[in-house]
Amino acid sequence: GKTMLEFNASKQKLSIAEEKVLVDFIIENASRGFPLRHREVLQFGNAIRQSRLGTECEPLSNSW
Repeated sequence: GKTMLEFNASKQKLSIAEEKVLVDFIIENASRGFPLRHREVLQFGNAIRQSRLGTECEPLSNSW
């Protein structure tokens, strides 16, 4: 069987490492005076996801 960590990781849209890249990007932009809008976070999240899964992957939803 799987551990809870493995099970939950399999449900994530982005990996832990990808989430860290996204969070670091958000914080870096905000610290420079350019906070990202939800749409921009979503676009960057989709770009990260597509770099791993290809452009045909299901895009992240607005409620993601």
